[in-house]
Amino acid sequence: MSLRIQFGLALFLFLTSFLNPAFVSAVPFELRYDDGSFDYTWSDFHPVAAAVRFSPPSQIWAVSEVSFYGVCSLTKQPLGDFCIQIYDERLNLMYQRSCSFSSFFEGRNATFGWYAVEVPNLVVRGDFYVVISPRLTLDGPKLWIGVDDDEPIGGRSFTIDANSHGVIRCWDAASEFPRNFMIRAKGAPTEAPPELKLVSVEVVEDETLLRFSVLRANLKGVEAKLFTEIGDVKDCKVVVLDNSSFLVGVKFQGSLSISVEIEGGYVTMGLDVGGNLRDLYLDLLARCWTLGNESARLSNYLNRLAERNELLSQALNESDAMIWVLNRRVERLTQNVTLLEEENGQLKEDNLRLSNERTWLCVWLIALAAVAASLSAIEVRRWWRR
Repeated sequence: MSLRIQFGLALFLFLTSFLNPAFVSAVPFELRYDDGSFDYTWSDFHPVAAAVRFSPPSQIWAVSEVSFYGVCSLTKQPLGDFCIQIYDERLNLMYQRSCSFSSFFEGRNATFGWYAVEVPNLVVRGDFYVVISPRLTLDGPKLWIGVDDDEPIGGRSFTIDANSHGVIRCWDAASEFPRNFMIRAKGAPTEAPPELKLVSVEVVEDETLLRFSVLRANLKGVEAKLFTEIGDVKDCKVVVLDNSSFLVGVKFQGSLSISVEIEGGYVTMGLDVGGNLRDLYLDLLARCWTLGNESARLSNYLNRLAERNELLSQALNESDAMIWVLNRRVERLTQNVTLLEEENGQLKEDNLRLSNERTWLCVWLIALAAVAASLSAIEVRRWWRR
Protein backbone atom coordinates (compact mmCIF):
# COMPACT_ATOMS: atom_id res chain seq x y z
CA MET A 1 0.00 0.00 0.00
CA SER A 2 1.44 3.39 -1.00
CA LEU A 3 2.10 6.16 1.48
CA ARG A 4 -0.64 8.32 -0.12
CA ILE A 5 -3.26 5.59 0.26
CA GLN A 6 -2.23 4.95 3.87
CA PHE A 7 -2.41 8.66 4.65
CA GLY A 8 -5.84 8.90 3.01
CA LEU A 9 -7.06 5.92 5.03
CA ALA A 10 -5.79 7.45 8.28
CA LEU A 11 -7.42 10.78 7.40
CA PHE A 12 -10.70 9.02 6.61
CA LEU A 13 -10.65 7.15 9.92
CA PHE A 14 -9.81 10.37 11.79
CA LEU A 15 -12.70 12.27 10.20
CA THR A 16 -15.15 9.47 10.78
CA SER A 17 -14.24 9.46 14.48
CA PHE A 18 -16.40 12.57 14.83
CA LEU A 19 -19.32 10.95 12.97
CA ASN A 20 -19.21 7.38 14.21
CA PRO A 21 -17.07 6.88 17.34
CA ALA A 22 -18.25 3.32 17.75
CA PHE A 23 -16.87 2.42 14.34
CA VAL A 24 -13.46 3.90 15.15
CA SER A 25 -13.39 2.16 18.51
CA ALA A 26 -14.07 -1.14 16.72
CA VAL A 27 -11.40 -0.48 14.05
CA PRO A 28 -8.23 0.99 15.61
CA PHE A 29 -5.77 2.66 13.27
CA GLU A 30 -2.03 3.08 13.35
CA LEU A 31 0.03 6.14 14.27
CA ARG A 32 3.37 6.28 12.46
CA TYR A 33 6.05 8.73 11.37
CA ASP A 34 8.31 6.54 9.20
CA ASP A 35 7.84 5.81 5.48
CA GLY A 36 7.76 2.03 5.89
CA SER A 37 11.21 1.27 4.43
CA PHE A 38 14.25 1.01 6.68
CA ASP A 39 17.68 2.43 5.77
CA TYR A 40 19.73 0.93 8.59
CA THR A 41 19.31 -0.52 12.08
CA TRP A 42 20.15 0.74 15.56
CA SER A 43 20.87 -0.85 18.94
CA ASP A 44 22.56 0.03 22.22
CA PHE A 45 23.34 -1.27 25.68
CA HIS A 46 20.96 -0.96 28.62
CA PRO A 47 19.58 1.45 29.77
CA VAL A 48 19.72 3.35 26.44
CA ALA A 49 16.44 2.87 24.56
CA ALA A 50 14.76 4.05 21.37
CA ALA A 51 11.61 6.12 21.75
CA VAL A 52 9.01 7.78 19.53
CA ARG A 53 6.62 10.48 20.73
CA PHE A 54 3.09 10.08 19.36
CA SER A 55 0.38 12.75 19.13
CA PRO A 56 -2.98 10.99 18.73
CA PRO A 57 -5.83 12.84 16.97
CA SER A 58 -7.94 12.58 20.13
CA GLN A 59 -7.15 13.95 23.58
CA ILE A 60 -8.18 10.61 25.12
CA TRP A 61 -6.72 7.64 23.28
CA ALA A 62 -6.74 3.89 23.90
CA VAL A 63 -3.51 2.14 22.83
CA SER A 64 -4.12 -1.46 21.82
CA GLU A 65 -0.84 -2.42 20.13
CA VAL A 66 2.73 -1.23 19.58
CA SER A 67 4.98 -2.51 16.83
CA PHE A 68 8.53 -2.05 15.58
CA TYR A 69 10.57 -3.04 12.57
CA GLY A 70 13.75 -4.88 13.37
CA VAL A 71 15.80 -8.03 13.48
CA CYS A 72 17.15 -10.21 16.28
CA SER A 73 20.12 -12.57 16.04
CA LEU A 74 19.74 -15.41 18.52
CA THR A 75 22.68 -17.30 19.99
CA LYS A 76 22.91 -20.93 21.06
CA GLN A 77 21.80 -19.83 24.52
CA PRO A 78 19.31 -17.02 23.77
CA LEU A 79 18.88 -15.92 27.38
CA GLY A 80 17.62 -12.56 28.47
CA ASP A 81 14.84 -10.25 27.36
CA PHE A 82 14.14 -6.85 25.91
CA CYS A 83 11.76 -4.26 27.36
CA ILE A 84 8.82 -2.30 25.94
CA GLN A 85 7.55 0.74 27.85
CA ILE A 86 4.93 3.45 27.38
CA TYR A 87 5.35 6.87 29.00
CA ASP A 88 2.90 9.73 29.23
CA GLU A 89 3.78 13.17 27.88
CA ARG A 90 5.71 13.95 31.08
CA LEU A 91 7.81 10.80 30.72
CA ASN A 92 6.05 8.99 33.57
CA LEU A 93 5.92 5.21 33.18
CA MET A 94 2.42 3.95 32.32
CA TYR A 95 3.10 0.47 30.98
CA GLN A 96 6.04 -1.93 30.90
CA ARG A 97 6.51 -5.41 29.53
CA SER A 98 9.58 -7.59 29.34
CA CYS A 99 9.68 -10.01 26.40
CA SER A 100 11.92 -13.07 26.25
CA PHE A 101 14.24 -13.16 23.22
CA SER A 102 13.83 -16.90 22.80
CA SER A 103 10.03 -16.99 22.87
CA PHE A 104 9.30 -13.69 21.11
CA PHE A 105 11.59 -14.35 18.12
CA GLU A 106 11.10 -18.11 18.02
CA GLY A 107 11.19 -19.31 14.42
CA ARG A 108 12.25 -15.85 13.14
CA ASN A 109 15.95 -15.81 13.96
CA ALA A 110 17.78 -13.07 12.00
CA THR A 111 14.58 -12.25 10.11
CA PHE A 112 13.79 -8.63 9.28
CA GLY A 113 10.16 -7.68 9.72
CA TRP A 114 7.46 -5.99 11.77
CA TYR A 115 6.92 -7.29 15.30
CA ALA A 116 3.79 -6.39 17.28
CA VAL A 117 3.04 -6.45 20.99
CA GLU A 118 -0.54 -6.23 22.24
CA VAL A 119 -1.28 -3.65 24.93
CA PRO A 120 -4.28 -4.21 27.27
CA ASN A 121 -6.32 -1.20 26.13
CA LEU A 122 -4.04 1.41 27.73
CA VAL A 123 -5.79 4.80 27.95
CA VAL A 124 -3.55 7.86 27.52
CA ARG A 125 -4.32 11.56 27.62
CA GLY A 126 -2.46 13.72 25.10
CA ASP A 127 0.97 12.76 23.75
CA PHE A 128 2.70 9.55 24.78
CA TYR A 129 6.01 7.76 24.16
CA VAL A 130 6.63 4.19 23.03
CA VAL A 131 10.05 3.09 24.29
CA ILE A 132 11.95 -0.05 23.26
CA SER A 133 15.09 -1.06 25.14
CA PRO A 134 16.99 -3.64 23.03
CA ARG A 135 19.45 -4.42 25.88
CA LEU A 136 22.30 -5.21 23.52
CA THR A 137 24.89 -7.70 24.82
CA LEU A 138 28.22 -8.84 23.44
CA ASP A 139 27.69 -12.57 23.87
CA GLY A 140 23.88 -12.86 23.90
CA PRO A 141 21.00 -12.13 21.54
CA LYS A 142 21.27 -8.90 19.56
CA LEU A 143 18.11 -6.92 18.81
CA TRP A 144 18.34 -4.17 16.16
CA ILE A 145 15.58 -1.63 15.51
CA GLY A 146 14.90 -0.26 12.03
CA VAL A 147 15.69 3.38 11.23
CA ASP A 148 14.28 5.54 8.44
CA ASP A 149 16.43 8.58 7.58
CA ASP A 150 14.44 9.79 4.54
CA GLU A 151 12.71 13.16 4.54
CA PRO A 152 10.62 14.35 6.24
CA ILE A 153 12.25 13.95 9.65
CA GLY A 154 9.46 14.23 12.19
CA GLY A 155 11.61 15.26 15.17
CA ARG A 156 9.79 12.65 17.24
CA SER A 157 12.54 10.09 17.68
CA PHE A 158 14.66 10.06 20.83
CA THR A 159 17.16 8.00 22.74
CA ILE A 160 16.04 7.71 26.37
CA ASP A 161 17.46 6.38 29.61
CA ALA A 162 15.02 3.57 30.42
CA ASN A 163 15.88 3.76 34.13
CA SER A 164 15.59 7.50 34.80
CA HIS A 165 13.19 8.21 31.88
CA GLY A 166 15.37 11.15 30.87
CA VAL A 167 15.86 12.16 27.24
CA ILE A 168 19.43 11.56 26.09
CA ARG A 169 19.14 12.95 22.56
CA CYS A 170 16.52 14.11 20.10
CA TRP A 171 17.14 12.87 16.52
CA ASP A 172 15.46 15.81 14.76
CA ALA A 173 16.48 17.50 11.47
CA ALA A 174 19.05 19.67 13.29
CA SER A 175 20.81 16.73 14.98
CA GLU A 176 23.96 14.97 13.82
CA PHE A 177 22.11 11.95 12.48
CA PRO A 178 18.44 12.85 11.82
CA ARG A 179 16.27 9.76 11.86
CA ASN A 180 12.82 8.30 12.41
CA PHE A 181 12.75 5.17 14.52
CA MET A 182 10.45 2.61 12.93
CA ILE A 183 8.18 2.30 15.95
CA ARG A 184 4.40 2.56 15.63
CA ALA A 185 1.34 2.55 17.88
CA LYS A 186 -2.17 1.39 17.12
CA GLY A 187 -5.26 2.57 18.93
CA ALA A 188 -8.51 4.50 18.76
CA PRO A 189 -10.29 7.40 20.48
CA THR A 190 -12.29 6.59 23.56
CA GLU A 191 -14.76 8.46 25.72
CA ALA A 192 -14.89 8.86 29.52
CA PRO A 193 -12.26 6.18 30.21
CA PRO A 194 -11.70 4.64 33.64
CA GLU A 195 -8.89 6.26 35.55
CA LEU A 196 -6.42 5.04 38.17
CA LYS A 197 -5.47 7.61 40.78
CA LEU A 198 -2.88 7.60 43.57
CA VAL A 199 -4.72 8.69 46.71
CA SER A 200 -2.21 8.50 49.57
CA VAL A 201 1.24 7.32 50.66
CA GLU A 202 1.89 5.75 54.07
CA VAL A 203 5.26 4.66 55.45
CA VAL A 204 5.40 1.70 57.84
CA GLU A 205 8.34 -0.18 59.29
CA ASP A 206 9.60 -2.13 56.29
CA GLU A 207 7.51 -0.98 53.33
CA THR A 208 5.68 1.89 51.72
CA LEU A 209 1.92 1.54 51.26
CA LEU A 210 0.43 3.24 48.23
CA ARG A 211 -3.33 3.60 48.11
CA PHE A 212 -5.02 3.80 44.71
CA SER A 213 -8.56 4.50 43.62
CA VAL A 214 -10.28 3.41 40.40
CA LEU A 215 -12.58 6.05 38.93
CA ARG A 216 -15.60 5.30 36.72
CA ALA A 217 -15.15 1.52 36.88
CA ASN A 218 -15.30 -1.50 39.20
CA LEU A 219 -12.06 -3.43 39.61
CA LYS A 220 -11.97 -7.18 39.16
CA GLY A 221 -8.32 -7.81 39.87
CA VAL A 222 -5.02 -6.04 40.48
CA GLU A 223 -1.48 -6.94 39.52
CA ALA A 224 1.53 -4.90 40.67
CA LYS A 225 5.13 -5.48 39.66
CA LEU A 226 8.27 -3.56 40.55
CA PHE A 227 11.05 -3.36 37.95
CA THR A 228 14.30 -2.66 39.76
CA GLU A 229 17.25 -0.76 38.32
CA ILE A 230 19.20 -3.96 37.74
CA GLY A 231 16.37 -5.46 35.69
CA ASP A 232 14.79 -7.75 38.30
CA VAL A 233 11.01 -8.06 38.45
CA LYS A 234 9.44 -8.34 41.90
CA ASP A 235 5.80 -8.97 42.74
CA CYS A 236 4.25 -6.48 45.16
CA LYS A 237 1.70 -7.19 47.87
CA VAL A 238 -1.79 -6.04 46.86
CA VAL A 239 -4.70 -5.62 49.26
CA VAL A 240 -8.10 -4.91 47.67
CA LEU A 241 -10.15 -2.68 49.99
CA ASP A 242 -13.37 -2.54 47.97
CA ASN A 243 -14.51 -2.53 44.34
CA SER A 244 -12.82 0.81 43.65
CA SER A 245 -9.72 1.04 45.86
CA PHE A 246 -6.71 -1.04 46.85
CA LEU A 247 -3.30 -0.88 48.56
CA VAL A 248 0.10 -1.78 47.10
CA GLY A 249 3.04 -2.52 49.39
CA VAL A 250 6.50 -1.65 48.01
CA LYS A 251 9.73 -2.66 49.73
CA PHE A 252 12.29 -1.75 47.06
CA GLN A 253 13.07 1.05 44.65
CA GLY A 254 12.41 1.02 40.93
CA SER A 255 9.55 1.46 38.46
CA LEU A 256 6.20 0.29 39.77
CA SER A 257 3.78 -1.00 37.11
CA ILE A 258 0.15 -1.49 38.13
CA SER A 259 -2.47 -3.21 35.98
CA VAL A 260 -6.10 -3.18 37.14
CA GLU A 261 -8.59 -5.47 35.45
CA ILE A 262 -11.99 -3.90 34.89
CA GLU A 263 -14.99 -4.79 32.78
CA GLY A 264 -13.89 -4.76 29.16
CA GLY A 265 -10.17 -4.18 29.65
CA TYR A 266 -7.43 -2.92 31.93
CA VAL A 267 -6.36 0.34 33.53
CA THR A 268 -2.62 0.73 34.08
CA MET A 269 -0.28 3.16 35.77
CA GLY A 270 3.47 3.55 36.05
CA LEU A 271 5.11 5.11 39.08
CA ASP A 272 8.74 5.63 40.01
CA VAL A 273 9.46 4.58 43.58
CA GLY A 274 12.81 6.09 44.53
CA GLY A 275 15.10 4.85 47.26
CA ASN A 276 14.57 8.03 49.26
CA LEU A 277 10.78 7.90 49.10
CA ARG A 278 10.55 6.91 52.76
CA ASP A 279 12.92 9.68 53.82
CA LEU A 280 10.99 12.19 51.72
CA TYR A 281 7.73 11.07 53.26
CA LEU A 282 9.08 11.28 56.80
CA ASP A 283 10.53 14.68 56.01
CA LEU A 284 7.16 15.73 54.60
CA LEU A 285 5.44 14.40 57.73
CA ALA A 286 7.85 16.35 59.96
CA ARG A 287 7.18 19.45 57.92
CA CYS A 288 3.44 18.90 58.31
CA TRP A 289 3.87 18.74 62.10
CA THR A 290 6.02 21.87 61.96
CA LEU A 291 3.41 23.62 59.85
CA GLY A 292 0.71 22.49 62.29
CA ASN A 293 2.62 23.95 65.24
CA GLU A 294 3.32 27.09 63.28
CA SER A 295 -0.36 27.30 62.37
CA ALA A 296 -1.34 27.02 66.06
CA ARG A 297 1.19 29.69 66.98
CA LEU A 298 -0.13 31.95 64.24
CA SER A 299 -3.71 31.32 65.43
CA ASN A 300 -2.77 32.42 68.97
CA TYR A 301 -1.02 35.43 67.54
CA LEU A 302 -4.09 36.28 65.46
CA ASN A 303 -6.27 35.95 68.56
CA ARG A 304 -4.01 38.36 70.42
CA LEU A 305 -4.13 40.72 67.48
CA ALA A 306 -7.92 40.48 67.50
CA GLU A 307 -7.98 41.41 71.20
CA ARG A 308 -5.64 44.30 70.53
CA ASN A 309 -7.80 45.34 67.63
CA GLU A 310 -10.83 45.36 69.92
CA LEU A 311 -8.98 47.51 72.46
CA LEU A 312 -7.86 49.83 69.70
CA SER A 313 -11.44 50.02 68.45
CA GLN A 314 -12.61 51.01 71.94
CA ALA A 315 -9.82 53.57 72.22
CA LEU A 316 -10.74 54.86 68.78
CA ASN A 317 -14.37 55.21 69.83
CA GLU A 318 -13.28 57.11 72.95
CA SER A 319 -11.04 59.26 70.80
CA ASP A 320 -13.97 59.99 68.51
CA ALA A 321 -16.02 61.08 71.55
CA MET A 322 -13.17 63.30 72.78
CA ILE A 323 -12.79 64.78 69.31
CA TRP A 324 -16.53 65.54 69.25
CA VAL A 325 -16.29 67.29 72.63
CA LEU A 326 -13.23 69.24 71.54
CA ASN A 327 -14.98 70.22 68.31
CA ARG A 328 -17.88 71.56 70.35
CA ARG A 329 -15.47 73.51 72.54
CA VAL A 330 -13.72 74.87 69.48
CA GLU A 331 -17.07 75.95 68.08
CA ARG A 332 -17.91 77.77 71.31
CA LEU A 333 -14.47 79.38 71.41
CA THR A 334 -14.94 80.43 67.81
CA GLN A 335 -18.28 82.00 68.71
CA ASN A 336 -16.66 83.76 71.69
CA VAL A 337 -13.86 85.05 69.50
CA THR A 338 -16.45 86.37 67.06
CA LEU A 339 -18.31 88.15 69.87
CA LEU A 340 -15.04 89.56 71.20
CA GLU A 341 -14.12 90.79 67.76
CA GLU A 342 -17.53 92.50 67.50
CA GLU A 343 -17.10 94.06 70.98
CA ASN A 344 -13.58 95.11 70.08
CA GLY A 345 -14.93 96.82 66.97
CA GLN A 346 -17.55 98.61 69.03
CA LEU A 347 -14.91 99.67 71.52
CA LYS A 348 -12.78 101.00 68.69
CA GLU A 349 -15.72 103.07 67.47
CA ASP A 350 -16.38 104.38 71.02
CA ASN A 351 -12.72 105.16 71.46
CA LEU A 352 -12.67 107.08 68.20
CA ARG A 353 -15.79 109.00 69.20
CA LEU A 354 -14.31 109.81 72.61
CA SER A 355 -11.07 110.86 70.99
CA ASN A 356 -12.97 113.25 68.75
CA GLU A 357 -14.94 114.59 71.68
CA ARG A 358 -11.71 115.12 73.63
CA THR A 359 -10.23 117.00 70.73
CA TRP A 360 -13.25 119.32 70.52
CA LEU A 361 -13.20 119.73 74.30
CA CYS A 362 -9.55 120.77 74.17
CA VAL A 363 -10.35 123.27 71.45
CA TRP A 364 -13.22 124.71 73.51
CA LEU A 365 -11.06 124.83 76.61
CA ILE A 366 -8.32 126.68 74.73
CA ALA A 367 -10.88 129.07 73.32
CA LEU A 368 -12.37 129.66 76.75
CA ALA A 369 -8.90 130.17 78.17
CA ALA A 370 -8.19 132.72 75.45
CA VAL A 371 -11.43 134.50 76.10
CA ALA A 372 -10.73 134.47 79.85
CA ALA A 373 -7.25 135.81 79.25
CA SER A 374 -8.63 138.55 77.04
CA LEU A 375 -11.18 139.55 79.61
CA SER A 376 -8.51 139.54 82.30
CA ALA A 377 -6.29 141.76 80.20
CA ILE A 378 -9.13 144.18 79.63
CA GLU A 379 -9.87 144.36 83.32
CA VAL A 380 -6.22 144.93 84.14
CA ARG A 381 -6.00 147.76 81.66
CA ARG A 382 -9.10 149.28 83.11
CA TRP A 383 -7.61 149.02 86.55
CA TRP A 384 -4.37 150.80 85.56
CA ARG A 385 -6.22 153.58 83.87
CA ARG A 386 -7.98 154.48 87.01
